[in-house]
Amino acid sequence: MKKAGIIFVVFASVCWAIETVTAKFSFAYVDFLQIVFQQGFYCFLTVLVFSLLTRNIKRDELKNISKKDLLSIIFIGIIGSFIAYPLFYYGVTKTSAVNANLLAHTQPIFVAILGFILLKERLSNNDIIGGLLLFISAVLVSSRTFGNIFRLRLLSFGDLIVLCATVCWAIVVIPGKKLLERLSPNALVIGRFFISSILLAALLVTLGRFSIFSVYGVTIGLVTGTGYVLYYNGLKILKSAQTAMIELATPFFTTVLAFFVLDEVLSFLQVIGFLLLILGVYFISKNENI
Repeated sequence: MKKAGIIFVVFASVCWAIETVTAKFSFAYVDFLQIVFQQGFYCFLTVLVFSLLTRNIKRDELKNISKKDLLSIIFIGIIGSFIAYPLFYYGVTKTSAVNANLLAHTQPIFVAILGFILLKERLSNNDIIGGLLLFISAVLVSSRTFGNIFRLRLLSFGDLIVLCATVCWAIVVIPGKKLLERLSPNALVIGRFFISSILLAALLVTLGRFSIFSVYGVTIGLVTGTGYVLYYNGLKILKSAQTAMIELATPFFTTVLAFFVLDEVLSFLQVIGFLLLILGVYFISKNENI
């Protein structure tokens, strides 16, 4: 069973790498807001169809959703999808796919900070060490060269936008964890992307830019949805710390794909930053016995 869980998470990482690189490539042909809408809409359909075929979501589960749960789903849909994904994809248009993916994986540091502020969760020494390593990793990845560090050019505009998206994803982790005590992961994914799809569709109609189909949008939505299905099935089998470590394969796969598709190459500092990213997540997850 453990091998199956590892395979699920690794393939989820491949899906999310394909998502980022395909999105970066598609922006030369399709409006990024249209891509965001199509990604969310087809992700919603992918997870919905999978859940119906496998009967993953039970009727009792839907009947027992309280108003508070519904408000939490709406909150996650707005912050985690309607706001975060446009920010992330817009950031991808202004920075490299590799940079965007590496910076997005600094999310644990923001989750730890928010948990400390909102839930009064104590930070262990491992959390602090891991957080510092993630911070240094973000600096190295975004600065790219020693010259930029010396000139304090630490974040490009695109990098900053991606970090804003990362903070949004961190914000929805806490209500998401509480919801998963009562809802299946698939139900939560369906709910958040249903909410964001409605809002993005309304926005695009208002702007006169509504489009429900493009090869890129459908591809991104399908691989994103498949990634969520694989990830949560892996999470059922593995411990959360194991899953977090394995999911760090996403930046690696993104780097390989971006090299062949987008001609993106990591600098020496970014390679060091990538290694520190892995080490930082290891320290943060070390509190759990793997």
